[in-house]
This record gives sequence, structure tokens and C-alpha cells, in this order.
Amino acid sequence: MLEVGDRVFHRGRNINGIVRVVRGDHRDGTGVEFFRDKEQEGLHNLDGEIERDLGLWCSENRLVPTPKPVSHRRISLLGNRSMERFYRLICELPRRRRGDGSDLIINYGKWDHQVPHRIPMVNRTQLSNKYRQCTKFVDFGVAVPLISRSYRDGFIQKPNNSFAGRGIYEGSNINTNLSGVYYQQKIDKIKEFRAHVFLWGDEQVPVIHEKVVPNPEQLCWNLHQGGEFKVAYSSMLGIREISTGLVDKIKLESIKATQAIDYDFGGVDLLMDANGNVWVVEVNSRMGVKERTMAHYKVKFWELYNENLNRFRR
Repeated sequence: MLEVGDRVFHRGRNINGIVRVVRGDHRDGTGVEFFRDKEQEGLHNLDGEIERDLGLWCSENRLVPTPKPVSHRRISLLGNRSMERFYRLICELPRRRRGDGSDLIINYGKWDHQVPHRIPMVNRTQLSNKYRQCTKFVDFGVAVPLISRSYRDGFIQKPNNSFAGRGIYEGSNINTNLSGVYYQQKIDKIKEFRAHVFLWGDEQVPVIHEKVVPNPEQLCWNLHQGGEFKVAYSSMLGIREISTGLVDKIKLESIKATQAIDYDFGGVDLLMDANGNVWVVEVNSRMGVKERTMAHYKVKFWELYNENLNRFRR
């Protein structure tokens, strides 16, 4: 039987940590909670039944909640009011209030904040202009489709500040007299992905979704256009529906794109063409995610209780 304080390692899920709570017979896969741990020395390797039972991060395809780290650090969440309550409930983080003494603030897509620079902040910078994002990607060496301020053959039209695939046109639907738009080379995609990037901790891209649509011929594959997200890769859930080579390509370009626009975390949208090339389209800072994906956010946000805050002072 496991005991509190045991150091454990589950090979199948690539999870390690220290047991925090044992309730009853842990062999039912529900009675153990443990802290994640970055230390690799002295891990207790579990074999046989116990190793399988310790796959409690994944029970019927749902992540078991992570025990919240014991810390005196105060972390609060700043975001759009329509989404804020949901994320506070899932992550159990309080809403940011002026003068609340926060040691760290997580900014979930709020661009008009007035938080003093003396307070460390995750995602302090917000760049919603997609054309400016693309220019920074080019400067940073990210694989991105060609962009232009004027129309070219084979390009699609996109608003500078697009949302949910709205205002994106091709062919005869393009209106070259519109302002506030730019043009981007159309990639003949066969797949589209969203990679969730967090530039701290050991696992910087813990989950990748593949976008699935009823009609692959349609231009936009957003949720609002009838698409849905399917988990294609998750280190925490032990899911790998795409090749290791493709996972590595997506991770590489996603991390570079996030760094290029000075984000600390974001949802990176990527296309894959028939030759296996991966192209970055944009980085989102306010992603709508479901419970299973939000569990990854919970794990990553709670890692901030143990991160050096100086990296977020800027």
C-alpha cells in the first residue's frame, strides 16, 4: 500500500510526484492524491497492479483534480467577465481586485488592464491584431503563410482583429475596398490543430487538439463554423493520436510563436499541408476550453505557485 510521503512514478502516464493523501484502498484508482514533482532522483517505480491503478490522472478519460500546492503565495485571475466565473471555479483562483495584495496575476485575455508593473503578471502583453502577430512571427523565424497589405492571387482576406472565423473570405467574396484587413497566402490544409502553450515548467505544450469539421472543404474550421476539438496529444492523459514527429513540429513552432509576441501562455492555431509542413496562423490569449482541457490549465496554473516570479516582472 502507498503511504503519505512516498515518491511515486507512473511510466505509462509520465507522471511523478509525492503522495499527499491516501483514502481507503487506493487500488480502486480514486484514493490517492499527490503533488507533482520535478525531481528525478529516488523515484519509487511502481510495478504490476499498483502501477496500473496509479493512472488516476486518467479515470474514464477525465483528469482527476490536482491537489492544490501548499503555498502562502496569492495568485489571482484577471479576465473577461463573461468567462471569468468559469475559470475561477475550475482553477479555484480568486478574481483580481485592485489592492488585493496579489503576488502574481494571470491575465486571461484582458488587454485594457491597468496593473502596475511592480506586480508580476502572466501574459501582461496582449496583441490581438493578427497582422501584427504575423509580422512578429516572420521576424522571429516562425513558419507562417505569406502576408500582404494588398490582395494577391491565391491569398485570403482576413480582418486585423478576427474572432471565430468571422470576416475571413476567399475568391469572389473578397472586397478589396475594405479597411482594417490584410491578406494571407491560402494553405491547402489537410489538418488543423490548436496547441496549448505554457512557457514555464517541464511540459510546455501539455495538450494539442485537432480540429474536426463536417466539411473539410470549408475555409474556416472554427467551433463557431461547426467544428469541434479532439484531443490529439496529451502527456497527462496519455493520448497520442498523431505521430511523434508531428507532435515535435507543432511544439517547436507553437513555442516560437508564443515567444515571438511576448506571451507566457496561449492557444496556437496551426495548419498542416499535404507535405507535412506545419504553419502557424495565430496565437489566442482567451481560449474557450472544456473541462478536460481546463484540467491541463489547472495543473499548469498551479505550477506557478512554485515558479520564480521575477520572470513575470516586465
